Amino acid sequence: MSARPSSARVRLDPVERGDYDQLYALSVSEQDVWGWGLELPNPETFVGSLWRNILAQFVLRPVGSAPQSLGIVRAYSPNLHHGYCYFSMILEAEARGLGWPLEGAVLFLRYLFDKYPLVKIYAETTDAVLEGLTGLTSLGFAIEGRLTGHLLVQGQRRDYLIVALSRERFTSLWSRYSAPRVDRPLNASGLPESYIDADDSGFAAFMDQLADSLMLEPSQLPRSHDEADAALELDSLQRLELLVFLESSDPTGQDVPEALFRTLITYDDVYRYHQLRQAQHRGSR
Repeated sequence: MSARPSSARVRLDPVERGDYDQLYALSVSEQDVWGWGLELPNPETFVGSLWRNILAQFVLRPVGSAPQSLGIVRAYSPNLHHGYCYFSMILEAEARGLGWPLEGAVLFLRYLFDKYPLVKIYAETTDAVLEGLTGLTSLGFAIEGRLTGHLLVQGQRRDYLIVALSRERFTSLWSRYSAPRVDRPLNASGLPESYIDADDSGFAAFMDQLADSLMLEPSQLPRSHDEADAALELDSLQRLELLVFLESSDPTGQDVPEALFRTLITYDDVYRYHQLRQAQHRGSR
């Protein structure tokens, strides 16, 4: 991978002196401070703390637009002997809640696993932050440690969480979501009609869950079977989020086979796959 990873919509640029003012303003904004390694910077120590114990970091910028950054991605507290580091992403207010800036996180994680002998990448957060941040879970991070009531945040006790992403998990997700899609006639995935419910209530509820995972408004997805033949118009990050969503909601605990995932090209395909896994789970009990 090149020294400056990029996608169609976002690029990762090295942190330079001209970025310091904006990054300091971001560090003292109203959002949480966990992205800075549980350390609240101050004007005198900010630049030093920005580079302390850092493995790699980049500012995120939209491709083909003004030079102002969307935020920063950081890998800190590395231990390359044991094969781990910590990851954080801090976004400007206008970029939070949008799905596409997370492409920068995917690029950065791939950069880290490609460049360094990392086995796991960890992130520090709180229960409250994780509840409002689907990005970490959509990228494949899973909770590995919890200290109950460990932190006092704005007068409330919060759980301190360690979430982790393994090289094996990321490699599996990357290879499947980045594989080329298979062209085929619509509704030819081979998933049986019998796994579709008779009314639209189950379908609409599933679309609500899918919209939340993809960070879309429910109105952006089909609401009934009559609209389910619509093709999936997802960017690369949303394909990854779809894969994680299907696997995390699968009661059988199975991964989505790469060959099958490549054929899911309509919302109807995705719903049939979900229903099939639910039926298989019920049949196994």
